[in-house]
Amino acid sequence: MADSRPQTKTTRIMMLPILLVCAAITLSCNAGREAADTEKLRQERQLLLSRIETLREEQRFLRFEKELTGTDKHYLVLDTQKGVGSLRLGGRVLREFKLFLNECMRPEPTTPEDASSYVLPKGSVQIIALMKDPVWYVPDWFYLKEGKAPPPVNGSERLIRGPMGAYAIFFGGGFVIHGRPLQGAPRAPMQHACIILKDDDLRVVVSLLDKGSVAYVR
Repeated sequence: MADSRPQTKTTRIMMLPILLVCAAITLSCNAGREAADTEKLRQERQLLLSRIETLREEQRFLRFEKELTGTDKHYLVLDTQKGVGSLRLGGRVLREFKLFLNECMRPEPTTPEDASSYVLPKGSVQIIALMKDPVWYVPDWFYLKEGKAPPPVNGSERLIRGPMGAYAIFFGGGFVIHGRPLQGAPRAPMQHACIILKDDDLRVVVSLLDKGSVAYVR
Protein backbone atom coordinates (compact mmCIF):
# COMPACT_ATOMS: atom_id res chain seq x y z
CA MET A 1 0.00 0.00 0.00
CA ALA A 2 1.46 3.37 -1.07
CA ASP A 3 2.28 5.97 1.53
CA SER A 4 -0.17 8.84 1.21
CA ARG A 5 1.58 11.16 3.68
CA PRO A 6 3.57 13.13 1.09
CA GLN A 7 0.40 13.61 -0.94
CA THR A 8 -1.44 14.80 2.18
CA LYS A 9 1.35 17.26 2.92
CA THR A 10 1.24 18.52 -0.68
CA THR A 11 -2.52 18.89 -0.48
CA ARG A 12 -2.18 20.91 2.69
CA ILE A 13 0.39 23.16 1.07
CA MET A 14 -1.90 23.64 -1.94
CA MET A 15 -4.83 24.38 0.35
CA LEU A 16 -2.87 26.97 2.36
CA PRO A 17 -3.50 29.93 -0.01
CA ILE A 18 -7.20 29.09 -0.06
CA LEU A 19 -7.29 28.96 3.73
CA LEU A 20 -5.43 32.25 3.93
CA VAL A 21 -7.92 33.85 1.52
CA CYS A 22 -10.83 32.52 3.59
CA ALA A 23 -9.23 33.88 6.75
CA ALA A 24 -8.69 37.25 5.10
CA ILE A 25 -12.33 37.35 3.98
CA THR A 26 -13.50 36.47 7.50
CA LEU A 27 -11.32 39.19 9.01
CA SER A 28 -12.54 41.66 6.41
CA CYS A 29 -16.18 40.81 7.17
CA ASN A 30 -15.56 41.15 10.90
CA ALA A 31 -13.77 44.45 10.34
CA GLY A 32 -16.66 45.62 8.17
CA ARG A 33 -19.14 44.71 10.88
CA GLU A 34 -17.00 46.45 13.48
CA ALA A 35 -16.75 49.55 11.28
CA ALA A 36 -20.52 49.53 10.76
CA ASP A 37 -21.07 49.11 14.50
CA THR A 38 -18.61 51.92 15.21
CA GLU A 39 -20.37 54.24 12.75
CA LYS A 40 -23.76 53.37 14.25
CA LEU A 41 -22.44 54.11 17.74
CA ARG A 42 -20.98 57.40 16.52
CA GLN A 43 -24.33 58.44 15.01
CA GLU A 44 -26.21 57.44 18.14
CA ARG A 45 -23.74 59.42 20.26
CA GLN A 46 -24.16 62.48 18.07
CA LEU A 47 -27.95 62.19 18.30
CA LEU A 48 -27.75 61.86 22.08
CA LEU A 49 -25.44 64.89 22.36
CA SER A 50 -27.80 66.88 20.14
CA ARG A 51 -30.76 65.99 22.36
CA ILE A 52 -28.81 66.90 25.48
CA GLU A 53 -27.89 70.29 23.98
CA THR A 54 -31.54 70.85 23.02
CA LEU A 55 -32.61 70.18 26.62
CA ARG A 56 -29.89 72.48 27.96
CA GLU A 57 -31.00 75.23 25.58
CA GLU A 58 -34.59 74.78 26.74
CA GLN A 59 -33.43 75.08 30.36
CA ARG A 60 -31.52 78.29 29.56
CA PHE A 61 -34.59 79.78 27.90
CA LEU A 62 -36.89 78.78 30.77
CA ARG A 63 -34.51 80.43 33.26
CA PHE A 64 -34.47 83.56 31.08
CA GLU A 65 -38.28 83.64 30.88
CA LYS A 66 -38.70 82.92 34.59
CA GLU A 67 -36.57 85.93 35.52
CA LEU A 68 -38.88 88.21 33.50
CA THR A 69 -42.22 86.58 34.36
CA GLY A 70 -44.34 88.88 36.48
CA THR A 71 -42.18 91.94 35.77
CA ASP A 72 -43.12 95.08 33.85
CA LYS A 73 -40.27 94.66 31.37
CA HIS A 74 -40.91 94.18 27.66
CA TYR A 75 -38.57 91.79 25.89
CA LEU A 76 -38.18 89.84 22.65
CA VAL A 77 -38.02 86.14 21.90
CA LEU A 78 -36.56 85.42 18.45
CA ASP A 79 -36.95 81.84 17.25
CA THR A 80 -34.64 81.68 14.24
CA GLN A 81 -35.44 78.01 13.62
CA LYS A 82 -39.13 78.74 13.08
CA GLY A 83 -38.60 82.24 11.70
CA VAL A 84 -41.00 83.73 14.24
CA GLY A 85 -40.46 86.38 16.88
CA SER A 86 -42.60 87.69 19.71
CA LEU A 87 -42.81 90.78 21.87
CA ARG A 88 -43.54 89.76 25.45
CA LEU A 89 -44.34 91.30 28.80
CA GLY A 90 -44.06 89.36 32.05
CA GLY A 91 -44.22 86.02 30.25
CA ARG A 92 -47.25 87.01 28.10
CA VAL A 93 -47.07 87.24 24.31
CA LEU A 94 -48.25 90.67 23.17
CA ARG A 95 -47.42 90.40 19.49
CA GLU A 96 -45.97 87.82 17.12
CA PHE A 97 -44.17 88.66 13.90
CA LYS A 98 -42.25 87.05 11.08
CA LEU A 99 -38.46 87.15 11.03
CA PHE A 100 -36.73 87.68 7.70
CA LEU A 101 -33.34 86.09 8.15
CA ASN A 102 -31.77 85.95 4.70
CA GLU A 103 -32.55 89.34 3.21
CA CYS A 104 -29.49 91.26 4.40
CA MET A 105 -26.95 91.89 1.66
CA ARG A 106 -23.45 91.03 2.79
CA PRO A 107 -20.04 91.37 1.19
CA GLU A 108 -18.07 88.21 0.60
CA PRO A 109 -16.14 87.44 3.81
CA THR A 110 -12.39 87.70 3.34
CA THR A 111 -11.40 86.40 6.79
CA PRO A 112 -12.86 83.96 9.34
CA GLU A 113 -13.62 87.00 11.51
CA ASP A 114 -15.75 88.48 8.71
CA ALA A 115 -17.68 85.25 8.33
CA SER A 116 -18.30 84.93 12.07
CA SER A 117 -19.64 88.49 12.23
CA TYR A 118 -22.56 87.43 10.02
CA VAL A 119 -23.64 84.66 12.42
CA LEU A 120 -26.57 85.46 14.71
CA PRO A 121 -25.81 85.16 18.42
CA LYS A 122 -27.62 82.65 20.60
CA GLY A 123 -29.08 83.19 24.02
CA SER A 124 -29.69 86.47 25.82
CA VAL A 125 -28.55 89.73 24.19
CA GLN A 126 -29.02 93.30 25.37
CA ILE A 127 -30.05 96.39 23.43
CA ILE A 128 -27.35 99.06 23.36
CA ALA A 129 -29.20 101.56 21.13
CA LEU A 130 -32.48 102.17 19.31
CA MET A 131 -32.42 104.51 16.35
CA LYS A 132 -35.05 106.18 14.22
CA ASP A 133 -33.99 106.89 10.61
CA PRO A 134 -30.71 104.99 11.06
CA VAL A 135 -27.81 105.83 8.81
CA TRP A 136 -25.41 103.46 7.12
CA TYR A 137 -21.75 104.38 7.42
CA VAL A 138 -20.17 103.46 4.08
CA PRO A 139 -16.86 101.62 4.67
CA ASP A 140 -13.72 101.94 2.55
CA TRP A 141 -14.11 98.53 0.93
CA PHE A 142 -17.43 99.59 -0.62
CA TYR A 143 -15.84 102.52 -2.46
CA LEU A 144 -12.86 100.42 -3.52
CA LYS A 145 -15.18 97.75 -4.87
CA GLU A 146 -16.88 100.43 -6.98
CA GLY A 147 -13.49 101.65 -8.21
CA LYS A 148 -13.78 104.92 -6.31
CA ALA A 149 -11.44 106.62 -3.86
CA PRO A 150 -12.81 106.58 -0.29
CA PRO A 151 -13.79 110.03 1.00
CA PRO A 152 -12.52 111.38 4.34
CA VAL A 153 -13.33 109.14 7.31
CA ASN A 154 -15.59 111.80 8.86
CA GLY A 155 -17.09 112.92 5.56
CA SER A 156 -20.87 113.37 5.56
CA GLU A 157 -21.07 111.59 2.20
CA ARG A 158 -20.26 108.37 4.01
CA LEU A 159 -23.58 108.54 5.88
CA ILE A 160 -26.56 107.25 3.90
CA ARG A 161 -30.11 107.14 5.21
CA GLY A 162 -32.53 104.45 4.15
CA PRO A 163 -30.68 101.14 3.69
CA MET A 164 -31.73 99.94 7.16
CA GLY A 165 -35.29 101.21 6.92
CA ALA A 166 -37.07 103.54 9.33
CA TYR A 167 -35.81 101.97 12.56
CA ALA A 168 -32.90 99.92 13.84
CA ILE A 169 -32.25 98.12 17.12
CA PHE A 170 -28.58 97.59 17.93
CA PHE A 171 -27.47 94.77 20.22
CA GLY A 172 -24.07 93.99 21.66
CA GLY A 173 -21.80 91.94 19.43
CA GLY A 174 -22.77 93.66 16.19
CA PHE A 175 -26.26 92.15 15.89
CA VAL A 176 -28.95 94.46 14.45
CA ILE A 177 -32.69 94.25 13.89
CA HIS A 178 -33.86 96.72 11.26
CA GLY A 179 -36.42 97.32 8.53
CA ARG A 180 -36.33 96.94 4.78
CA PRO A 181 -34.65 99.70 2.75
CA LEU A 182 -36.78 102.81 2.32
CA GLN A 183 -38.11 103.58 -1.13
CA GLY A 184 -35.33 104.98 -3.31
CA ALA A 185 -32.59 104.08 -0.84
CA PRO A 186 -29.66 101.94 -2.03
CA ARG A 187 -29.64 98.31 -0.95
CA ALA A 188 -26.33 98.34 0.87
CA PRO A 189 -24.33 95.31 2.00
CA MET A 190 -24.15 95.18 5.79
CA GLN A 191 -21.20 93.86 7.79
CA HIS A 192 -23.26 92.58 10.70
CA ALA A 193 -25.61 89.78 11.68
CA CYS A 194 -29.15 90.99 11.11
CA ILE A 195 -32.84 90.20 11.24
CA ILE A 196 -35.31 92.22 9.20
CA LEU A 197 -38.86 92.95 10.39
CA LYS A 198 -41.85 94.40 8.59
CA ASP A 199 -42.26 98.13 9.23
CA ASP A 200 -45.48 97.80 11.28
CA ASP A 201 -43.97 95.15 13.54
CA LEU A 202 -40.73 97.05 13.96
CA ARG A 203 -42.56 100.27 14.83
CA VAL A 204 -44.47 98.56 17.66
CA VAL A 205 -41.37 96.76 18.94
CA VAL A 206 -39.29 99.96 19.03
CA SER A 207 -42.06 101.86 20.82
CA LEU A 208 -42.08 99.38 23.73
CA LEU A 209 -38.38 98.61 24.12
CA ASP A 210 -35.61 100.73 25.61
CA LYS A 211 -31.86 100.73 25.83
CA GLY A 212 -31.03 97.86 28.19
CA SER A 213 -34.03 95.75 27.18
CA VAL A 214 -33.20 92.17 26.33
CA ALA A 215 -33.93 89.60 23.64
CA TYR A 216 -33.49 85.86 23.61
CA VAL A 217 -32.29 84.37 20.32
CA ARG A 218 -33.10 80.69 19.88
